Amino acid sequence: MKKDKYQRMADALRADGADETAIEKFVAMEKEHDEFARNSGITDIAAYKKWMALPEETRRACLTSAFCLKCMSTTIAPGYAVRQDKIGIVIEGVCSKCGRRVVRCCY
Repeated sequence: MKKDKYQRMADALRADGADETAIEKFVAMEKEHDEFARNSGITDIAAYKKWMALPEETRRACLTSAFCLKCMSTTIAPGYAVRQDKIGIVIEGVCSKCGRRVVRCCY
């Protein structure tokens, strides 16, 4: 079976002596970056830099606290866009459960 990009990364990090916690964190960050790059929205680079400067826990909290009026879910699906607004960073995406458009403002 052919290994995907993330499995190859993990194997290379293990070969370099990285521990499993660090490998898991690095692969998760790389997956998030790849999902962000694949999104269909327009992303503001300055907002993206601010977004990535936030702690991982804060970003995860923002992505899991958007509220969908249709199904009451709270999670934004991968492929979201980030832009700067007068109130802070705005995350635009779709509900992970029903696919309806959701927007979350943070910081």
